[in-house]
Amino acid sequence: MSGEQRQSVHNSRRGSTALVMNTTRETVLADRATIASNLWKLLVGLIPYRRLNPGDGMVFPRTGSIHTTGLKFEIDVLFLSRDGRIIGMKERVAPFRIAWAPRGSHTAIELPGGALSAGKCQIGDQVTVTSL
Repeated sequence: MSGEQRQSVHNSRRGSTALVMNTTRETVLADRATIASNLWKLLVGLIPYRRLNPGDGMVFPRTGSIHTTGLKFEIDVLFLSRDGRIIGMKERVAPFRIAWAPRGSHTAIELPGGALSAGKCQIGDQVTVTSL
């Protein structure tokens, strides 16, 4: 990815859809992630969805802990530092649970259950979010 295409997570509000990539492992985590760039998306999140397909996800810039109240499916959650490093991961978070963010978390990314192991994510990996 060129420097022009790559955007930091906290500046990825240009479009409403994004590519989420683990650049350390060179794996695509989501190619149709929604960016929660307005109050409605921040409040509602994934609640209207019946499921997440592979490639789907939601990016919550400037967000720490998340909840799965109202969801009908389990999700994987990434917590990123300001510079896009993975500082926390929660796999297969069931509905009606809370995933607490580690200290220093700047962005939360919700992905389909199983996406983190499929993407071979590890603490310290670099993740980029690019608006499409």
